[in-house]
Amino acid sequence: MPPFTRLFGKLTRPPRVHFFDIKSLVGPFSPNTIRTRLSLNYKRIDYTESAISYADIKALYADLGLPATQNRGQTQSSPKYTLPVILIETVPENHESLQTTGSFLLNLALQGKLDYEASRAVCGTLPIARALDTCFPPPNWKVLFPFQQSDKQTEEVQRCITRAVGVARRLILPRVPKVLDERGRKYFVDTRTTWFGVEALDELGPKSETEATQLWVEMTRELESITNMLSKGKGGGPFINGDVPSYPDFIVVAFLAWFQRVDEQASERLLEFGNGELQRLWHACKPWLSGQGEVIEWDVESS
Repeated sequence: MPPFTRLFGKLTRPPRVHFFDIKSLVGPFSPNTIRTRLSLNYKRIDYTESAISYADIKALYADLGLPATQNRGQTQSSPKYTLPVILIETVPENHESLQTTGSFLLNLALQGKLDYEASRAVCGTLPIARALDTCFPPPNWKVLFPFQQSDKQTEEVQRCITRAVGVARRLILPRVPKVLDERGRKYFVDTRTTWFGVEALDELGPKSETEATQLWVEMTRELESITNMLSKGKGGGPFINGDVPSYPDFIVVAFLAWFQRVDEQASERLLEFGNGELQRLWHACKPWLSGQGEVIEWDVESS
C-alpha cells in the first residue's frame, strides 16, 4: 500500500481508512454501505476495502471487538451486526469529537491485514459520514454537511427513505439472494425468513399485479417530499441544494442504487417517477458510485 502524500493539517499524511462492504456477485448493492462509498469517493479520500459475506459480519464484529449494533427503534427484523464499518487512523485533535460519532477504540493489532494499526472503528452510515468530515476537513477535502440546513435535510430525507424501504422490501428482498455469494445467500434467506415468519422469501412479494401496483403507489408517495426538495434546488442544479452535493443526496442515490443492482427493470421504473428529478440526481452522482479502493482480502478469524 503506497503511503499517503497529501498534507493533513500539520501531518505529513492524512489518516488512513479501511472500508468494509458486503460481498456480492454484482459489486456494491447495499443501500447502507453505498452511502459510505459515495461519501469516500466524493471527498476523494484514499481508502482500502474488503468485502465481507453476510455470514461473516457477526464474526467480523467479534474480531474487531465491537458490540452489536444498537439502533433506536430496533425490531426483531433488524440485524444486530451491520455494515458499513470503517477502520480509521486518528490523531489527538480528533479523539474527542469522534467519541460522539459511535466510534470504538480498537484493542487489537491489525498487522498482517493492514500496514498500519487503526485506532478507531466507526459503525453506521451517519456516524461514518460525520467521522469523515471530522478527520478530512476543508479546505483539503469536500464537505458532506456543507450548510446549516444539512442536518435537518438529512433527517427529513432519512425519514422518507426509511418509510420507502419499508414498502420496497416486498419488491426487492425476494430478489436479493441471487446477487449474493453462496454462504451469504444461505445466511440471508435463513435469517430473513425467520424474521418475517415465512417459509420462502418469495412469499413477501406481491401476490398479484394489482397488489404490486399498490406497493409502487405507496413507495413513490413516500418519495414525493424528496422529489419536491430536488425540484426546488437553487439554480436548477441536480442536487437538493442545487449545484452542491451533500449527504442527503447520497441517502437517496444509495436507495436508487439498491434497486439498480438488484432489479434493473424495477430501477428503470423508479427513475421515471416525478419529473426527471431522480434521473438527474442519479446521473450527477454516478461517478462517485463507481469509485473503489484497493481491495484487501480479509479472512474473518472467528467464522
